[in-house]
Amino acid sequence: MTEPMQHESCPRSVHGYAQQRRTMKYRVDVDREADGRWIAEVPDLPGVMSYGDTQDAALRAVAALAFRVLAERLEHGEMSEAPISVSFELAVA
Repeated sequence: MTEPMQHESCPRSVHGYAQQRRTMKYRVDVDREADGRWIAEVPDLPGVMSYGDTQDAALRAVAALAFRVLAERLEHGEMSEAPISVSFELAVA
């Protein structure tokens, strides 16, 4: 991994913005439906739910949807700060 770009007025910055450790971590619930499909949901992001033929497919689809929702929130000023990192943690039943 490369080091962040250095800026004269701020020793740890990326493209002129001060780098602060702001991580957003979201839990992902996953379950298998009676019909065999997998469903994955991010409970802290209302409406972020996706199906897949496999558990991996459901997880990929729900992560993509979650990133779209977060991008929309950032674009429309619904988040106070942009996150430095976003992670998803699979909930263990």
